[in-house]
Amino acid sequence: MPVMKSLRDVRLSNTAGHCVPVPGGVPTFIPDPLYEDAIAAGLIITDEPVPAGEKPVIEAPVEEEDTVLTVDSLEQAVRTILERNDENDFKNDGVPKVYSVAAELPKGCPKPTATEVADVYARLQDDIDLVT
Repeated sequence: MPVMKSLRDVRLSNTAGHCVPVPGGVPTFIPDPLYEDAIAAGLIITDEPVPAGEKPVIEAPVEEEDTVLTVDSLEQAVRTILERNDENDFKNDGVPKVYSVAAELPKGCPKPTATEVADVYARLQDDIDLVT
């Protein structure tokens, strides 16, 4: 992560969530994804030490309110469909339909891909509890 400085106050940001204020004349850590933007804004690389107490930006912030699609939640959704055994929930090859699985997921979970559903379905084929 380079240390750069500018002659004027600049704020660098990108769509990944990085936002770095660069006060004029003060050496500042610049994350790698903002390097090209920093050069375009007129910042220069410097060997001057960064002021005490300033920490480098490690990565973009992550929104924690989004529900993450986990293997457990996907497996539970496929298991529910298999236990219900409604023919409208399955494709011709016997694999559960993606929209049926998505309807069983917790609210806010992203829609799974067909490959993810097929992988979970293949894993559950060996489950003895579902065979009986």
